[in-house]
Amino acid sequence: MFQIMAEHVPDLQDVQLEVEVAAGEPEQIPAPATFFLAPALSINPHLAAVIHAEPDLAAAALTCLQSAKAAGTVKAYSLVTRAFHAFCTETRQPFPFFTAEAVTRFILRHVKRLSGFAFIAKIKPALTYIEKALGRPTVFTDTIHLLLQGAKRQARARAGPVKKAPPLSSKKLAAIINKIFPAEDTIGVANPIHMRTAFHMLLEYHTLCRYSCLTKLQGKHFELVDGDIMVTFPSAKNDQMHQGRISCLAATGTPLCPVRITRLFFRRFGLRMGAAENDSSSICFQLRRDRSRLFPILHKVLSSTQASADVKQLLSHCGFPLPKATHKTPKMTGVTAAFEDGDATEVEVAQIGRWDTTSIPLRYKLNSFSYKKKIALKVPSLIPTVR
Repeated sequence: MFQIMAEHVPDLQDVQLEVEVAAGEPEQIPAPATFFLAPALSINPHLAAVIHAEPDLAAAALTCLQSAKAAGTVKAYSLVTRAFHAFCTETRQPFPFFTAEAVTRFILRHVKRLSGFAFIAKIKPALTYIEKALGRPTVFTDTIHLLLQGAKRQARARAGPVKKAPPLSSKKLAAIINKIFPAEDTIGVANPIHMRTAFHMLLEYHTLCRYSCLTKLQGKHFELVDGDIMVTFPSAKNDQMHQGRISCLAATGTPLCPVRITRLFFRRFGLRMGAAENDSSSICFQLRRDRSRLFPILHKVLSSTQASADVKQLLSHCGFPLPKATHKTPKMTGVTAAFEDGDATEVEVAQIGRWDTTSIPLRYKLNSFSYKKKIALKVPSLIPTVR
């Protein structure tokens, strides 16, 4: 057990300082994902000296430590961190000053339990995050690295090859959008769930965004600029330093023009476009049924699970069933279309998707079956010799 120095750190009084955890039940720890960061202020010799000299800097130091990793990364690490803390409590191993022996036993226990690759792969980054916060040298020896390497290989072999969802062609996506979005004078007749899903799919196709980024978009993040629409993403996993948050929905003058469909969607559900309107309504709003009608709840965000279920339902409704489709499917369609139909370069696709590296779009390209076919044709066909 460890004591947290809470004198100069806000909100630490709500953290349970003595945490009793049942073995094998790390999810029951009633503490935040970064529960180990607070003691760093008094344990880390560098930080302790600074805060001793100027106590008012404690809160700033804690918030910096908490922001050093993305919220999603910390949440993923917490599965390992809490499990390891439970293990140390059960086996009476020191924490957070854990030893190489404790780490080794923890790894081998999870190998014995046949834990999955995702969990084992997070063991080192999660625990080294604690070591760095505490300002202490690492206990990860060459032997531990070898054990981790072997554990990950075994876990990956058990899981088998990754099975990706079948691709959705741009022609099929066009047919879906064309079926769901009616003419302007019949806009109120369309199924609201299908309309919401189709708009999300169109936006993911044109901006190559994640659904997690889509959920942060509100009406005020869409701005008309000379007939086009500028979309400003508040944040993104692939752009945490906000170096390229803007995407463009270019007017095409076609029936499936993204600008026309976006304006139809906003009009149908009462969203207001533009920073001047300051509309904080989410474009990923939930829908509530009242008798026979569906009404938007504009400030409640649709879950990722439900969004994927809606995509599957819409695809089946339009005659293109893909059981393994998710809200990521239109994004994959967009990347493929940009490379194959738009002749875009890796740099251009990276800019469309607001990626700070070309390695991500290149991975999409190299793993697509159409690209595999293209390079396969470069191997000359065998021609029988006429005798």
